[in-house]
Amino acid sequence: MHASVFDAAGARVATIVNAEWPAGRHPILWDRRNERGRRVGAGVYFVEVEVGGRALRRPAVILR
Repeated sequence: MHASVFDAAGARVATIVNAEWPAGRHPILWDRRNERGRRVGAGVYFVEVEVGGRALRRPAVILR
């Protein structure tokens, strides 16, 4: 499983998961930090999850 967060321009902000997990449901949590460990600002982000060669991208909105 691979899960990443992208900003509205399409740039990768953070990698949330990059590991093999057993089949089943698993929570994916993002602490709103970028790759450098700094909190990201308010805005629209996109969370992309890839499993078994298939990808799903959904919006996430951070309000302050």
